[in-house]
Amino acid sequence: MNNYKSEWLPHLKQAVPEAAKGKGTCMYIMALEGWRRGLELKFIKKKGTGLLKSVAFSLSDGKNEHVFNGSRGDTVTKEAIKICTSKGLTNKYLAEANVPIPGGKAFAKEESNDNIINYANKVGYPLVIKPSDSDGGGAGVITNIKDQKEMESALLKVRVKPISVVVERFFVGEDFRVYVLDGKVIGAFHRRAASVVGDGKLNIKELLDQKNSARQLSPFLAKSSIKIDENMKTYLQKQGMNVFDIPKKGERVFLRRNGEYFKERDSINVTESLSPKMKNIAIEAVNAIPGLTHGGVDMLINLEKDEGVVNEVNSRAQISNHVFPVEGEAVDIPKYLIDYYFPNSINDKATDVPFNFDFKLIVDSFEKGFATEIKVPSIPIGLKTTKRFVLTGSNFDNKFRKWVQRQAIKQNINGYVRTINQDSISIVVAGSEQVINNFKKNY
Repeated sequence: MNNYKSEWLPHLKQAVPEAAKGKGTCMYIMALEGWRRGLELKFIKKKGTGLLKSVAFSLSDGKNEHVFNGSRGDTVTKEAIKICTSKGLTNKYLAEANVPIPGGKAFAKEESNDNIINYANKVGYPLVIKPSDSDGGGAGVITNIKDQKEMESALLKVRVKPISVVVERFFVGEDFRVYVLDGKVIGAFHRRAASVVGDGKLNIKELLDQKNSARQLSPFLAKSSIKIDENMKTYLQKQGMNVFDIPKKGERVFLRRNGEYFKERDSINVTESLSPKMKNIAIEAVNAIPGLTHGGVDMLINLEKDEGVVNEVNSRAQISNHVFPVEGEAVDIPKYLIDYYFPNSINDKATDVPFNFDFKLIVDSFEKGFATEIKVPSIPIGLKTTKRFVLTGSNFDNKFRKWVQRQAIKQNINGYVRTINQDSISIVVAGSEQVINNFKKNY
């Protein structure tokens, strides 16, 4: 992966395969962290559709085994999962624990849109509408609904078929995701609405093209480009702009309304800068859910007033935006989670083992029905060192390359040979320190 950001975790450079990009990234980087530490890794086919719902994985140190679904481990109870997937139940537990929430009302799927509109008109705008049951992805959420006309339009989008929904007061603030583990905040990021920043030369469309190219660098965002659609054009038009306007240098132009198009938002790491008060609200939110040992808390925060409310608590929170933020330093959430589940493996650093496993083979085997459980082969003991040699000369033909490969196979070394230029090649080898030193002596 070219142009990997220096702020991201160096041990994940070139580590996430194509098959794990996007929806599979969280699962893969969690499993990889454990596997690189020497834990036994198994993938398990479950009932359900889609990678996230139909595949789990387990890690074992020979004494203890834990099963994970994405970032969620098995210390999170079934009761906690049930509560977190229901907005109504979540709000009930949060309110009982005096955790600040926007406040609102749940409507069953049998309720008519007219009844919901009547309630909205009674409590007053702005409002938020969202499905009552959710897996924490933010799908179907529409915020900052300003009047009856916008509410009618929002209902048509959210209730394409009869579903239960929650209508809440709209809290004026920015979107944040805070990750809490064992009573501590280990990561937080600001979910900024999709935007571009002007350079005084390029128009909005050209700036967006640049932004999409930058998103390709992220294993998590690589398959999620921001497309110009009628909603974007309308939103820009309300600002007196169109996609061919050239913003001033340093001018930020928002392309979407805050709180919408969750997959297009920019993750900005704020772990260190978020106030203790806001972090404490997130901790109290997780503590309010029985059996929730770790999870992600979605908050709306007014930074100027240092006030916030909890929108949602996720038992299976997406962690890739912590690991591959659009702006700011990466937070190694997989490390923290594996430390928690396998404290005896803390000294077995995954950063020392630059090896990956074939995730595509696993996904394909499950999708084609070839397997219901797959154990990933462990990394051979002692295979914890990589070195790069640069050779210069004029005799680096295919015959020489094959000779290097034969030497590597004989000495049980992994690696590859790449051409730098006409007179130089790069040899990268991986193996034990002693074996690599012996290999080097041949040159």
